[in-house]
Amino acid sequence: AVSCPDKGTILLGGRRDVNETEIEVGVPVLSKVPFVNRFFTNSMTSKLETTTLLLIRPEIIIQQEAEDLLFPGLSDQMSGSSSGGRF
Repeated sequence: AVSCPDKGTILLGGRRDVNETEIEVGVPVLSKVPFVNRFFTNSMTSKLETTTLLLIRPEIIIQQEAEDLLFPGLSDQMSGSSSGGRF
């Protein structure tokens, strides 16, 4: 069990991905010849690291307060409706 204050943040989990790519570019014929290929080949390595976190932020909502914020005056109209008032 985990306890959290109202509007507090909880870390549920995460994931880290590492992607490494090596690219080799060269002159078509000369890049395949041993010893000579060093002068006609270009190699590059790129590394991409990605971190994903799963966070939740619970918020306690009291029904009456939420209704008053979304529909101001509705509770007044509802209480007046029993006396024959209209919306």
